[in-house]
Amino acid sequence: MSLNAILSTILVALALASTGSAQGKTLILVITDDMDYEHNSRYGSSAAHTPTINKILRKGTTFTRAWVHPRCAPSLATILTGLRPETHGRYYNAKIGGNAPPVNLSQSWPLLLEQAGWRGYQGGKWWYEDPLLLGFEAKSADRDTFVREGQDDLFAWLESLDSADDAFVWWAPRMPHRPHNPPAEHLARIDRDSIPIPPWIKIGDRLRFKQDEQKFLAMVAWLDTSLRDLGRILKETGRNQNMSLVYLHDNGLAMGHISKGSPYEKGIRSPITIVSDSTQNGTLLPNLVSIVDVAPTLLDLASVVDPYPREGVSLLPELEGAPSRSHIVEAAYPSHAPALDWRNEVLAVTVTDGRYKLIRWVKDVRPQDTDTLRIAHDFVDFPIRNAGDQEVYDLRMDLHERSPLNRPEIESQLGSILDTFLE
Repeated sequence: MSLNAILSTILVALALASTGSAQGKTLILVITDDMDYEHNSRYGSSAAHTPTINKILRKGTTFTRAWVHPRCAPSLATILTGLRPETHGRYYNAKIGGNAPPVNLSQSWPLLLEQAGWRGYQGGKWWYEDPLLLGFEAKSADRDTFVREGQDDLFAWLESLDSADDAFVWWAPRMPHRPHNPPAEHLARIDRDSIPIPPWIKIGDRLRFKQDEQKFLAMVAWLDTSLRDLGRILKETGRNQNMSLVYLHDNGLAMGHISKGSPYEKGIRSPITIVSDSTQNGTLLPNLVSIVDVAPTLLDLASVVDPYPREGVSLLPELEGAPSRSHIVEAAYPSHAPALDWRNEVLAVTVTDGRYKLIRWVKDVRPQDTDTLRIAHDFVDFPIRNAGDQEVYDLRMDLHERSPLNRPEIESQLGSILDTFLE
């Protein structure tokens, strides 16, 4: 072979190497806002239209017994820090009589990813200081209108990335959060006549229940279509290769149940679904997991070493191994609080061992306190409770918590865990 031929071969090889650089990692965090865990047509409502969410559930491993906090501001702070509200301090949505003190986010996972060379985009719901100071290089123009009025800025950012860049996206539209004002095309996807009515809904409320539930499900359909659009741009940019995704709700909201702001399942239960190379298609795991586990899981998916202590654990080892917990604990607080001491402001605490669940009310709960409590109870009575009241449920038989049990031994066994939590 002549010298010129050898040189030509080397140049071609170098050109191929430069154009064939390795695909960078992509990490997508999907947080839906005020969503019923049964509002998908794969594992929940037959009236729902959720082909994209169904695809995520089919491709990933879903922890079906995950608990989140019953309000959004505490949940988002916990997602960022891997710490419980009692530790990071934001256990309420708003402070009575002033601005809420800042949450210490100096050890949050977006900052660690930025320090490891990742590029980040923050879109949608956000309660804290400027995300551009917390590890993100770009953000949506408005937290409330992101996705509702489009996501072109996000798509342009994704298209601007080099193929070798490691990139992460915080995708948290204010959906299906109220106002439930879906476009007509999404409302038409939901057959109102097929919506089931819980038997406890009063006869005079049933038509309005169907109307409101149709709008709610149409909001979910709108959210689902927007997720589809995100998936399309990820595919077009090659970002669907070498990609991991985590999907969850920030808190629950449900028609016909006591939900958001409460310790009941419709307020605190969410799937946590992980899609990655290590997940198995459509696997459902009954492990007891928590929103506090999201931050360490994201860092693990990114292969970024975490130098800080967290109260959660990575869920990746649980994909193959035994569950790491025998119980989980959650707490409910007023939406608006003095923000002085969580022990003096907690409304209720709850614990489950996977089957049995104990709720203990720490304060009196009355309708006249609705403005500060803000406990959602669409189409059901306000939950009047007295301090010291306790309720036991068998979640295996009564997931909607309609029939409290008289089980003193369960109250004693699980109550000791709540005693420790409240110390």
